[in-house]
Amino acid sequence: MKTKTIGESTNKPTDCEELCKQYVTLISDYKLPFDWELDYESTADGYDIYIVKEKNDPISICDNIYYYDHSALERIEELIAEAIQDGNNIDIMDSADMLEQVDWDSIAESVEGSGQNENFNKALNVIMGDDD
Repeated sequence: MKTKTIGESTNKPTDCEELCKQYVTLISDYKLPFDWELDYESTADGYDIYIVKEKNDPISICDNIYYYDHSALERIEELIAEAIQDGNNIDIMDSADMLEQVDWDSIAESVEGSGQNENFNKALNVIMGDDD
């Protein structure tokens, strides 16, 4: 399988991670369309750097290169939260395997706080037991 919505399920989500993952598609083949690319490279002197960029954007040291993995991870979490707030799916090519480290609870809190995606907020309220 080349793509998968990482939260794909016919059941209702039971936690924040499952709910958020319904908006994220992990792409594993560069031939398929994707929105964002997560990657890492090693510098000539052996340091790892992390790249978070839109598919067709050139690599820019100032805009999408991160020296620390946690900084790149924060950017990924922002992108996922923005997509969910807008009610969109986000397609991610994750060559760096960083999606395994995403803080889904933090993303859910961010989206809930924005109040922009009513369907997400309703589902989150059910998960949290706050449905009225």
